[in-house]
Amino acid sequence: MAFAPFSRTAAERIRLQENGFAHATEILDLLRRSRLPYVEVPTTIRYTDYSKQRGQSALNSVNIVIDLALRKLFK
Repeated sequence: MAFAPFSRTAAERIRLQENGFAHATEILDLLRRSRLPYVEVPTTIRYTDYSKQRGQSALNSVNIVIDLALRKLFK
């Protein structure tokens, strides 16, 4: 997994609208469309026992794709 750090200027120019985990995909899309600079930095994610038990459903990924597609259609 990689984290995409970006400048304060970029953070001030993008406006997030997605909730939950969809924001990660939305950030990359907004940076790309705005032609704002960013760099990918490798990260290590350490999940707690609680977060492992809770998990994420596969349906959540489908919801993210639908939300992003609808956003593009109605923007």
